[in-house]
Amino acid sequence: MGKRVGYSYLNIKRAPSMRDALKITSGLKLDEIIKREEYQVDYTRTDLTLLKSEYSRKSNGDAIRVITVARPGRLEIETTTMETSTWKTRKLTHSVYPSSVINLLPLVQGLRVDNSYRYPVFMPSTGSVETVRQRVKSCERLEEFGRPAFRLTTKLKGRKTQSWIDARGNMLKEKGDFGIFSMSLVLENP
Repeated sequence: MGKRVGYSYLNIKRAPSMRDALKITSGLKLDEIIKREEYQVDYTRTDLTLLKSEYSRKSNGDAIRVITVARPGRLEIETTTMETSTWKTRKLTHSVYPSSVINLLPLVQGLRVDNSYRYPVFMPSTGSVETVRQRVKSCERLEEFGRPAFRLTTKLKGRKTQSWIDARGNMLKEKGDFGIFSMSLVLENP
């Protein structure tokens, strides 16, 4: 197993100030060599479609913050860097999902072998809406965790990853392009 270079996290709660909404907090922090931090708070409907997103990234001294609000037929996006703020509107023909729910949506829609999913996600780091394609390939026992997990293949922006997700939605491990591999270190009461 390789050296630990950082960590990521995901937390889901009911949004305290919004009726019938969820608050999804996610983040990524990489070590001193890479020096990158990402933090995202998404507010969604209970079907996980986007209401509002707050995203920030710090990397090697640069910083960016993106605040996005979903309105009927459009996204309103404010991007702030160290020197400037810009606003733009992106037209929509349908609801979109935040990027934080990519491994959650199959669980909500029914995580079963051979199921396929296709849906649009908003990527706050680029301000783009991209199509995610996923397929549940198998259910396998992961000896390192002592329990079964669904192997999910995800295609997004020309890249392919494999994730192993347990029946509770915990992402146990993930393998991406170029053999990059991540594994969950801490799990609460499997």
